[in-house]
Order: sequence, then structure tokens, then C-alpha cells
Amino acid sequence: MLRKSTLEGFRIEGEVTRLITTLFADDTTVYLAEQDSLSELNAILDKCQCEASGAKFNTQKTVILPVGTRQYRERVIDTRKINPNEASIPEAIQIAGEEEPVRILGAYVGNGVNQSGIWVPTLEKIDTTLKQWSKSHPTIEGRRLIVGMEVGGRTQYLTRVQGMPTEVEQKLTKMIRDFIWPDSMPAVNMDILHGKIEMGGRRLLNIKSRNEAIELMKAKTYLQLDNKRSKWPKVADGLIRNSIPDSHRVGDKASQMNMFLQNWSATTQRGRTKLPESLIRMLKTMKKYKVAFAPVSLSKELKGQMPMWHH
Repeated sequence: MLRKSTLEGFRIEGEVTRLITTLFADDTTVYLAEQDSLSELNAILDKCQCEASGAKFNTQKTVILPVGTRQYRERVIDTRKINPNEASIPEAIQIAGEEEPVRILGAYVGNGVNQSGIWVPTLEKIDTTLKQWSKSHPTIEGRRLIVGMEVGGRTQYLTRVQGMPTEVEQKLTKMIRDFIWPDSMPAVNMDILHGKIEMGGRRLLNIKSRNEAIELMKAKTYLQLDNKRSKWPKVADGLIRNSIPDSHRVGDKASQMNMFLQNWSATTQRGRTKLPESLIRMLKTMKKYKVAFAPVSLSKELKGQMPMWHH
């Protein structure tokens, strides 16, 4: 019913259909444009509750996250209206403020959210668990397996959906080192322990390398340019195009397609770019490992699909 409604939702460049809702199990996220009517949305949701399974939307767990300029976000929070012509949002519904994270399917989104702060509960849990494991005096091989299970297992999903700040990465690396060598200075260099067994190593979890692998897998999804491409890479394209430095002189928006198929790039320097941290990490990792479009030869068909400009 939401997709058949007159609600505008979000428009993504390159997508034919608008983004109005995403559903997973009992979690529903609805995307509204500034001119959309919250009253119309409520009427649709009320009708769904009556005609469908009888399940009810939990108002107490409903959170509204304003998206847009800071001025617009502050206006929504102050007036409790997504636009001046709408009725006020009921007091029972929470409106997320600045720097307040909202959890959606295990990820935390928001405006100006402290990314390191999101990791605090996970770090505390890992620290407590490793100390508990240490009481049983495991062998070096046992400690390696525990690190993979506790540190690797507890951080992999959040790293994929949230990204891991450098300071968190450093803290986890120290936790691992202290757990492997609890009562003495490291007897073996950590770089050696990270290495393959046949090379004298132990294949100990290397958090930095694991995180870079996650970023490269994210890059693989981003670079899937066929008709099966997800929505988020298309959003990323728009953000990347908005971060092209003036020195590249790529003024014509219509000719900007993809920096990996053309000769321009986006600014990734913190403080000078409009890109979110998640895209900065991905692009920097791609640059580090020299990800590029470099086929040995191109068929005539593929040549015809290449951008005409800026290559």
C-alpha cells in the first residue's frame, strides 16, 4: 500500500522507482520527502493494521530521523512538523536530535553521531570476555581461536554496516596483543603471528587487514555497474560527484558517471570533503590497493558502453 500511495519518498538518481519503504522481519523504515503528509502515512498504516495480519505498529518504538540541512532538521525538532502545513507529530513519537544515534537493523544512523561512542559497549564486552577467558590459562593456539571468535565474531557485522574508526581499531589491536601475551612483553612480533603457519606464523586475526578486506568487498558491490546494482552505490555516486575538486574542471554534471571509469576523482581529505566517513574509508582503501578499471582488452560492445567524456 505504501508503494502504491501518492507519497513522494526519496528519489535516487539512476533509480526508476522512488524509495518509500524498506522492510525486514518486523522492522519497517519509511522514507518521506519534506512535502509528504504524515497524516496520509498514518492513515495507510492504520488501514494496513486492519486489513493485514492484525499486527500493530508500536508507536513507542517509532523514531523519526530528520534528513536534510541542519536548518531543516532543527526546524523539525523545534516545531515537531515535517512541513509547515502538517499537523504536529504526536509527543509519544520520538524525534532523534543532533548527535543522537538511531538503531536500524544493527547499524546506528543519525546526524553528527560520534562513531567511536557507538563502539564503546562492544569494546567493553570484548574486554570483559577476554579477561574471563584468560583465567583458564589457554595455550597460544587456544588464545588465537578465542581472538577469532570473540574479537572477530563480535566486530565483523558492525564493521561492515558501521565502519570501524581508527582509534577503535587501535584499541582492539592492543587488546589482542595483551591477551596473546598476558604476563610478558611479546615474545614474537605480532606481524609474524598474523602470518601463515607455513611461514612461521599463527594466522592470528589482524584487525586492520580484516577491516580493509571488508572495505574491498564493499567496493566490489559499489563497482557492480549492471542492472542488478543496489540502491546504496547509486546514492554513493551522487555523494562522490558532489565532492569533485574544482581543479578537475568537471563542471558538466551529465558527463560525470563513475570516477573509476573516468579521469576525475573525489576529495577524500577530512575537513575538505563532503563525503561521509564510510565512503572516505572505502575510497582510501581502494586507492591503497590500486583498484582500477584496467582490462587487457575491450570488446567492441564494452567500448560502446564506456563513458564518452573524461577518460
